[in-house]
Amino acid sequence: MSRLRRLNQKVLRGDYVDSDDDGDVTFLPLDTEEQEQLVNKFEIYNATKNERYVQILSIVYLLCCGIFLLLVVGGRRKDNGIAKHRRILFFCINSMVCSMVNLRYEVVNNFWILGRYRLIVTNQKINGLNCMLIVMTLWLVSDQVETRSLKVLFTLPLLLFGISVIVKHWLREMEEELGELRVLKYKYKNA
Repeated sequence: MSRLRRLNQKVLRGDYVDSDDDGDVTFLPLDTEEQEQLVNKFEIYNATKNERYVQILSIVYLLCCGIFLLLVVGGRRKDNGIAKHRRILFFCINSMVCSMVNLRYEVVNNFWILGRYRLIVTNQKINGLNCMLIVMTLWLVSDQVETRSLKVLFTLPLLLFGISVIVKHWLREMEEELGELRVLKYKYKNA
């Protein structure tokens, strides 16, 4: 049985106190194997939590894309105010798809076009394309849309892009901190 378990059992029983008799619990250092187990548990917990967040955000992105597609199809059937904004809706859908791909995947692909031209697709290029789509969307919205509710609706891709960039940054930052935690382990041998 490891010292950590023994310490936890003693702490739970209440018979492990400091030599100063002030009632505080003293903690023994963990050896390298226990540190490794603790870091592994933390990594597993972090990975499952991050995966859950990405799944929830992906569902939100898909729901928004579905709503925009319904607006495109519904706008084509009826002659309402949305029908004249189909191009903006398509830009919004493409922007949300780019944001979701950026959030879910680390993309580095090489494509050969006509056997001669090489096209390299990365997350940075997808973000650049997404920024262009958002700028074109906002430009068309400022030019063509008069109602405030539609303007708010058409700025949704900008909001979702911002969320994807922030979440991706937080995920990357957490991975870096876990890497630093692995390096910071100290060596302690059992006597």
